[in-house]
Amino acid sequence: MLPCLVKKYFGIECPGCGIQRSFLKLIQGDLSGSIQQYPGLIPLLFLVILLGCFIIKPQIRLGKITAIWAQVTGFIIAISYIYHQSIIFKLF
Repeated sequence: MLPCLVKKYFGIECPGCGIQRSFLKLIQGDLSGSIQQYPGLIPLLFLVILLGCFIIKPQIRLGKITAIWAQVTGFIIAISYIYHQSIIFKLF
């Protein structure tokens, strides 16, 4: 797996840390393990599919749905990152 450069040089995990491990668990069929590892992976994959459909067939009106889903995905990633960091640094 590719190392996280943020973690390597700064010693803290970035919001993307865990996505590779989560993807491997998803490929192996461990859906719950994948979600526990990185909750934003499933919404992110769905967003990539939406964007792919929009690029392949621009006449399909997915702009608003894609924008909303991007916000939902970003929110999930941000909340899980904040939660994970609060556990590591015992903020709460």
